Amino acid sequence: MSSKPALTAEEWTPRPRHIAACVTTARGNEEAELWENGELTYNDEYVVHDRHALAALCLVDQPFGFTREMGNIVRWAAEIASSMSREPRGGADPEKWKSSCQGHMVLLREVADRIEALLPPEE
Repeated sequence: MSSKPALTAEEWTPRPRHIAACVTTARGNEEAELWENGELTYNDEYVVHDRHALAALCLVDQPFGFTREMGNIVRWAAEIASSMSREPRGGADPEKWKSSCQGHMVLLREVADRIEALLPPEE
């Protein structure tokens, strides 16, 4: 995996019920916010200063978050792109076809890496 995981296995356990963010605004002001069940509260139970970790915590177990299956299907699509690069379709120029398929394969693998970096470790 080329993307570093957002959190270590130790940081994922126990999973926080509260998520806080310390954000530097465009004007350079630092603001801290804590959200619980969609409501803004002020509690310093768990403060995250790393955007990558914050993204992972905000997406985990959410209906709009990522799943391991999503990462797997993107990796599968990358393998399809790789195999398609061997046989040009529809009279395509062989070199352009190969280059295009390989470019898609690389991008799909990067997407899978990014998805997996936002997921907790496999149990």
